[in-house]
Amino acid sequence: MKHYKKRNKSYESICIDRIEKGIKSIEKGHRDGDSIGKDLEFFFNKLEDINKPMYEEMYMKYCTIRMKVEKDIHS
Repeated sequence: MKHYKKRNKSYESICIDRIEKGIKSIEKGHRDGDSIGKDLEFFFNKLEDINKPMYEEMYMKYCTIRMKVEKDIHS
């Protein structure tokens, strides 16, 4: 039997993971953009401090998905 050592995740990877999960929940329709935006604001702010280019990429994905979902709802 193998014993696996738990890896410590970096703060950056935790932020990215939470943001990606939030984007997927918007895309699948589990939550709306307004409610999840308030939850993700903390992680976006921390990611901006840690890694500005990754923040810009993730924020662009978030905005794109949110606009796409809102467009589909109003159509």
